[in-house]
Amino acid sequence: MKKLLGLLAAFGLTASAGSVVVACGDTAEAKTETVEVALTVSIEDGTKEAEVKEAIEKLEIKAEGTKEEKQSVSDAAAIAAVKTVKGVTKAVVKAAETKEVEAKDIEVKVNVLFTEKASVKDLSGMTKELGKLADDKDATVIAAFVKTNNLSEAEAKELEIKEVEKAVVDGKKTISAVDGATLVKGSVEVSFSTGEEA
Repeated sequence: MKKLLGLLAAFGLTASAGSVVVACGDTAEAKTETVEVALTVSIEDGTKEAEVKEAIEKLEIKAEGTKEEKQSVSDAAAIAAVKTVKGVTKAVVKAAETKEVEAKDIEVKVNVLFTEKASVKDLSGMTKELGKLADDKDATVIAAFVKTNNLSEAEAKELEIKEVEKAVVDGKKTISAVDGATLVKGSVEVSFSTGEEA
């Protein structure tokens, strides 16, 4: 029963860690890898080290986040999961310089299955001034925006020029994410000049 509770707690951690990332909202294109986390674990007096290590080895730990969060999110998931093991009183990431380990401390390595999610790029925070363009065609404006903001080909495919109800202003267009976009979001009004202007 206690092992079952430990597993349920580990899965609960996965669900809550996932919801934190999803709450930030915008992720796409998952990539999964195994991250090894070295921990120093304190155990209760009278607890058998071998039993604790065996229980820790059986844990299936999952985490998700952005590439930049990979190690910190994996560390947090590992600590939380290991703390659910019967007999464990404390778990911390092993320091690079190992201090004296207390008699009831053990060192373990756990694997965290980390799912990397790419962050969705918000168009509103990107460079809006495109400089001088050959013409004001939508394809030209989008190509200049993509180049100016170093967007990928896949991200470029999710952009469109939105027609607004107000009068179109020369040298300005609104670039928006297409409906259903997974790599970009929002919209931005860009400005430019053309070779056609005198």
